[in-house]
Amino acid sequence: MVTVMAGSIMVERREGTFRRLLSAPVPRWQLLLGKVLPYLFVAVAQVGVLMAFGKLVFGMDLGVHPLALVPITVALGCCAVALGLLLASFAKSESQVNGMGTIVILVLAALGGCMVPGVFMPEFMRNIAEFTPHGKALNAFQEVMVKGADLGTVLPASGFLLGLAALFFVLAVPRFRFVK
Repeated sequence: MVTVMAGSIMVERREGTFRRLLSAPVPRWQLLLGKVLPYLFVAVAQVGVLMAFGKLVFGMDLGVHPLALVPITVALGCCAVALGLLLASFAKSESQVNGMGTIVILVLAALGGCMVPGVFMPEFMRNIAEFTPHGKALNAFQEVMVKGADLGTVLPASGFLLGLAALFFVLAVPRFRFVK
């Protein structure tokens, strides 16, 4: 989602879509929100489809409190789109989006424990994982699905992800340009 959204922004810059939109009597923040919100909805829907598929096809257990997965999913989606916006604010071309995005996502996934289970990682790597979006979300999903955690248990992880999303957004907005 991160590179897809950032790439879409780069295409709109290159093709002049943003330039045309800026002539409309709409504040810039609404234009930006209009660009980000659909990707947030897609990110949340993707997780929902994956969870439903896992449940229906593979009999995956969603835990005792499956509704506790909702705040994690929404917060993770916010984090992904904010990181995509940050990436688009630094990149100068679609190629840079793809290159930088791939590196950022793979490094965060590796550090977060998505490539190697945390039990096989050294202690210092497990500590680092707690400060990555991937690691925080992965641990929160596991808490609900494996350990039966409820909504109250995942709220701190969801808050952390929303905090990261806010940080990415605050870093992105001053650098963001609608036109080249």
